Amino acid sequence: MSPIILGALNGTLSNDAYYKLLRERRNFPRYQRELFNRAVEKGHTALAKSLGEHILKQNPNRAVRMGMKELLG
Repeated sequence: MSPIILGALNGTLSNDAYYKLLRERRNFPRYQRELFNRAVEKGHTALAKSLGEHILKQNPNRAVRMGMKELLG
C-alpha cells in the first residue's frame, strides 16, 4: 500500500511527511507518463511537449519518448 495511506491509517503521517510524499511522486515514471498522456488527451500539445522534454531529461521514459515522437511527427 501507499506510504500515505499506511501513515494515515496508523496515525503516523504528519503534514510535512504528507507533502513530502506528494512531491516525491513527481519523480515516478508512471506518474510522469500519466501526466504526459493526460496533457496530450486534453489537447495541450505545447504543455505536453514541454513536459515530455523535462521528463526525458530526468529519465528514459519509453512511453513518453514514444509519445513525443508522435507529437513531433
